[in-house]
Amino acid sequence: MKHTPPLRLVCALTILASTSSYAALSFQTIDMAALGKGNDSFITPTVPIGSPTILGGVPFIVTSAPNQVWSANNAAGGGHGIVSVNFPMAVNNIQGFYTLANLFWGNVGLKTTQYRFDFDDSTSVSVLLENGVDLRDFNNATWANTINGTTTVNVAQDPYRMDRQWIDLAGLGYGGKNLVNFNVTDSGAPGVSRVYVVAATAQVGQIGQISTVPEVTSSIVTAFTAFAGLTLRNRRRR
Repeated sequence: MKHTPPLRLVCALTILASTSSYAALSFQTIDMAALGKGNDSFITPTVPIGSPTILGGVPFIVTSAPNQVWSANNAAGGGHGIVSVNFPMAVNNIQGFYTLANLFWGNVGLKTTQYRFDFDDSTSVSVLLENGVDLRDFNNATWANTINGTTTVNVAQDPYRMDRQWIDLAGLGYGGKNLVNFNVTDSGAPGVSRVYVVAATAQVGQIGQISTVPEVTSSIVTAFTAFAGLTLRNRRRR
Protein backbone atom coordinates (compact mmCIF):
# COMPACT_ATOMS: atom_id res chain seq x y z
CA MET A 1 0.00 0.00 0.00
CA LYS A 2 1.41 3.34 -1.01
CA HIS A 3 0.62 6.98 -0.35
CA THR A 4 0.74 9.31 -3.29
CA PRO A 5 1.97 12.78 -2.25
CA PRO A 6 1.34 15.58 -1.98
CA LEU A 7 -1.42 16.01 0.59
CA ARG A 8 -3.33 19.29 0.54
CA LEU A 9 -2.84 20.14 4.16
CA VAL A 10 -1.82 23.24 6.01
CA CYS A 11 -0.23 23.75 9.35
CA ALA A 12 0.50 27.13 10.92
CA LEU A 13 0.49 28.40 14.50
CA THR A 14 -0.39 31.92 15.91
CA ILE A 15 -1.22 32.97 19.38
CA LEU A 16 -4.57 34.40 20.23
CA ALA A 17 -4.41 37.08 22.90
CA SER A 18 -6.96 35.43 25.17
CA THR A 19 -7.03 32.09 26.95
CA SER A 20 -9.99 29.79 27.25
CA SER A 21 -10.95 27.57 30.18
CA TYR A 22 -12.52 24.14 29.82
CA ALA A 23 -12.94 21.44 32.45
CA ALA A 24 -10.92 23.37 35.05
CA LEU A 25 -7.86 23.72 32.82
CA SER A 26 -6.80 26.87 30.98
CA PHE A 27 -5.64 26.94 27.39
CA GLN A 28 -4.02 29.34 24.98
CA THR A 29 -5.16 28.52 21.49
CA ILE A 30 -2.62 28.86 18.72
CA ASP A 31 -3.61 29.92 15.22
CA MET A 32 -1.24 27.75 13.20
CA ALA A 33 -2.32 29.12 9.84
CA ALA A 34 -1.60 32.70 10.85
CA LEU A 35 2.04 31.87 11.59
CA GLY A 36 2.52 31.18 7.89
CA LYS A 37 4.69 28.09 8.27
CA GLY A 38 2.27 25.60 6.75
CA ASN A 39 2.80 24.02 3.36
CA ASP A 40 -0.48 22.36 2.50
CA SER A 41 -4.26 22.68 2.80
CA PHE A 42 -6.58 20.69 5.02
CA ILE A 43 -10.21 20.04 4.12
CA THR A 44 -11.88 18.80 7.27
CA PRO A 45 -15.45 17.51 7.06
CA THR A 46 -14.77 15.20 10.02
CA VAL A 47 -13.24 17.97 12.10
CA PRO A 48 -15.49 20.97 12.73
CA ILE A 49 -14.03 24.29 11.68
CA GLY A 50 -13.89 26.81 14.51
CA SER A 51 -11.96 29.42 16.47
CA PRO A 52 -11.97 27.49 18.64
CA THR A 53 -13.50 24.09 18.05
CA ILE A 54 -13.46 21.55 20.88
CA LEU A 55 -11.72 18.24 20.19
CA GLY A 56 -11.35 15.80 23.05
CA GLY A 57 -12.14 18.57 25.52
CA VAL A 58 -9.40 20.86 24.22
CA PRO A 59 -9.99 24.03 22.16
CA PHE A 60 -8.15 24.20 18.85
CA ILE A 61 -8.21 26.73 16.02
CA VAL A 62 -8.97 24.77 12.87
CA THR A 63 -9.62 26.68 9.66
CA SER A 64 -10.04 25.94 5.98
CA ALA A 65 -7.41 28.55 5.17
CA PRO A 66 -4.39 27.62 3.05
CA ASN A 67 -1.36 26.55 5.05
CA GLN A 68 -3.26 25.27 8.09
CA VAL A 69 -1.07 22.16 8.19
CA TRP A 70 2.65 21.46 8.15
CA SER A 71 3.37 18.27 6.22
CA ALA A 72 6.85 16.76 6.55
CA ASN A 73 6.39 14.96 3.26
CA ASN A 74 5.70 18.23 1.46
CA ALA A 75 8.59 19.93 3.26
CA ALA A 76 10.89 17.24 1.87
CA GLY A 77 9.44 17.61 -1.61
CA GLY A 78 8.25 14.02 -1.44
CA GLY A 79 11.84 12.85 -1.00
CA HIS A 80 14.17 11.65 1.72
CA GLY A 81 16.04 13.65 4.32
CA ILE A 82 15.45 15.38 7.63
CA VAL A 83 13.03 18.30 7.59
CA SER A 84 12.23 20.77 10.34
CA VAL A 85 10.03 23.78 11.06
CA ASN A 86 9.98 26.44 13.79
CA PHE A 87 6.78 28.03 15.07
CA PRO A 88 7.75 31.13 17.08
CA MET A 89 5.18 31.92 19.76
CA ALA A 90 4.84 33.51 23.17
CA VAL A 91 3.18 31.38 25.84
CA ASN A 92 3.75 32.32 29.48
CA ASN A 93 3.47 29.88 32.39
CA ILE A 94 3.13 26.85 30.16
CA GLN A 95 2.40 23.46 31.73
CA GLY A 96 1.58 21.26 28.77
CA PHE A 97 1.12 21.27 25.02
CA TYR A 98 -1.53 19.65 22.81
CA THR A 99 -1.25 18.91 19.10
CA LEU A 100 -3.46 17.40 16.42
CA ALA A 101 -1.16 15.20 14.37
CA ASN A 102 -1.01 11.97 12.41
CA LEU A 103 1.28 10.17 9.99
CA PHE A 104 1.57 9.35 6.34
CA TRP A 105 2.81 5.78 6.32
CA GLY A 106 4.40 5.11 9.74
CA ASN A 107 6.21 1.88 10.55
CA VAL A 108 5.43 0.72 14.09
CA GLY A 109 8.12 1.47 16.68
CA LEU A 110 9.95 4.17 14.74
CA LYS A 111 10.70 7.46 16.49
CA THR A 112 11.17 9.77 13.53
CA THR A 113 9.12 12.69 14.87
CA GLN A 114 10.58 15.08 17.43
CA TYR A 115 8.91 17.99 19.20
CA ARG A 116 11.24 20.57 20.72
CA PHE A 117 10.17 23.37 23.06
CA ASP A 118 12.41 26.43 23.46
CA PHE A 119 11.98 28.77 26.43
CA ASP A 120 12.91 32.37 27.11
CA ASP A 121 15.63 31.35 29.61
CA SER A 122 17.59 29.67 26.78
CA THR A 123 16.62 26.16 27.91
CA SER A 124 14.83 23.64 25.73
CA VAL A 125 13.40 20.15 25.95
CA SER A 126 12.89 17.61 23.16
CA VAL A 127 10.39 14.77 23.01
CA LEU A 128 10.51 11.85 20.57
CA LEU A 129 7.11 10.51 19.51
CA GLU A 130 6.84 6.78 18.82
CA ASN A 131 4.80 5.34 15.96
CA GLY A 132 2.10 3.06 17.28
CA VAL A 133 2.17 4.76 20.69
CA ASP A 134 2.07 8.53 20.22
CA LEU A 135 1.36 8.73 16.49
CA ARG A 136 -0.34 6.57 13.88
CA ASP A 137 -1.23 6.65 10.22
CA PHE A 138 -4.28 8.71 9.28
CA ASN A 139 -5.79 5.68 7.54
CA ASN A 140 -6.66 2.34 9.12
CA ALA A 141 -4.54 0.27 6.77
CA THR A 142 -1.13 -1.41 6.78
CA TRP A 143 0.84 1.14 8.80
CA ALA A 144 0.82 2.00 12.52
CA ASN A 145 -2.77 1.72 13.74
CA THR A 146 -2.48 1.96 17.53
CA ILE A 147 -2.11 4.77 20.08
CA ASN A 148 -1.71 4.59 23.84
CA GLY A 149 -5.15 6.05 24.60
CA THR A 150 -3.75 8.24 27.39
CA THR A 151 -1.42 10.97 26.18
CA THR A 152 -2.66 10.35 22.64
CA VAL A 153 -6.40 9.93 22.05
CA ASN A 154 -8.63 9.83 19.00
CA VAL A 155 -10.81 12.90 18.41
CA ALA A 156 -12.24 12.30 14.91
CA GLN A 157 -12.56 9.47 12.41
CA ASP A 158 -14.58 8.11 9.50
CA PRO A 159 -13.24 7.82 6.95
CA TYR A 160 -9.89 9.10 8.20
CA ARG A 161 -8.82 9.66 11.78
CA MET A 162 -7.40 12.58 13.69
CA ASP A 163 -5.54 12.09 16.98
CA ARG A 164 -4.68 14.51 19.78
CA GLN A 165 -1.31 14.37 21.57
CA TRP A 166 -0.46 15.83 24.99
CA ILE A 167 3.09 16.69 26.07
CA ASP A 168 3.45 16.99 29.86
CA LEU A 169 5.97 19.82 30.13
CA ALA A 170 5.41 20.12 33.89
CA GLY A 171 6.17 16.43 34.31
CA LEU A 172 9.37 16.91 32.32
CA GLY A 173 10.46 19.65 34.75
CA TYR A 174 9.67 22.62 32.50
CA GLY A 175 6.32 23.68 33.90
CA GLY A 176 5.82 27.39 34.53
CA LYS A 177 8.38 28.49 31.93
CA ASN A 178 7.70 30.87 29.07
CA LEU A 179 7.65 29.21 25.67
CA VAL A 180 9.11 31.16 22.73
CA ASN A 181 9.33 28.50 20.00
CA PHE A 182 7.86 25.13 19.07
CA ASN A 183 9.90 23.01 16.64
CA VAL A 184 8.88 19.90 14.72
CA THR A 185 11.58 17.74 13.14
CA ASP A 186 10.94 14.68 10.98
CA SER A 187 13.70 12.21 10.06
CA GLY A 188 11.48 9.75 8.20
CA ALA A 189 11.06 9.08 4.50
CA PRO A 190 8.37 8.29 1.93
CA GLY A 191 6.94 4.83 2.49
CA VAL A 192 8.50 4.78 5.97
CA SER A 193 7.05 7.57 8.11
CA ARG A 194 6.15 11.23 7.72
CA VAL A 195 4.26 13.36 10.22
CA TYR A 196 1.76 16.12 9.56
CA VAL A 197 0.68 18.59 12.25
CA VAL A 198 -2.71 20.26 11.95
CA ALA A 199 -3.12 22.40 15.07
CA ALA A 200 -1.73 23.14 18.52
CA THR A 201 -2.91 24.52 21.85
CA ALA A 202 -0.86 25.38 24.92
CA GLN A 203 -2.01 24.41 28.41
CA VAL A 204 -1.24 27.22 30.85
CA GLY A 205 -1.54 27.82 34.58
CA GLN A 206 -2.78 24.52 35.98
CA ILE A 207 -0.91 21.22 35.98
CA GLY A 208 -2.33 18.01 34.55
CA GLN A 209 -3.99 16.67 31.43
CA ILE A 210 -7.66 17.11 30.75
CA SER A 211 -9.38 13.85 31.63
CA THR A 212 -13.01 14.51 30.73
CA VAL A 213 -14.74 16.13 27.81
CA PRO A 214 -16.70 19.21 28.93
CA GLU A 215 -20.45 19.29 28.60
CA VAL A 216 -21.36 19.90 24.99
CA THR A 217 -22.97 23.27 24.35
CA SER A 218 -25.51 23.89 21.62
CA SER A 219 -22.90 25.63 19.49
CA ILE A 220 -20.55 22.68 19.81
CA VAL A 221 -23.38 20.31 18.95
CA THR A 222 -24.05 22.35 15.83
CA ALA A 223 -20.37 22.17 14.89
CA PHE A 224 -20.15 18.44 15.45
CA THR A 225 -23.22 17.76 13.34
CA ALA A 226 -21.13 19.08 10.47
CA PHE A 227 -18.83 16.05 10.76
CA ALA A 228 -18.96 14.11 7.55
CA GLY A 229 -15.56 12.83 6.47
CA LEU A 230 -12.01 13.91 6.08
CA THR A 231 -11.03 14.72 2.48
CA LEU A 232 -7.34 14.76 1.68
CA ARG A 233 -6.80 16.34 -1.71
CA ASN A 234 -4.50 14.66 -4.23
CA ARG A 235 -4.14 11.70 -1.93
CA ARG A 236 -4.79 8.03 -2.62
CA ARG A 237 -3.62 4.62 -1.56
CA ARG A 238 -2.85 1.66 -3.69
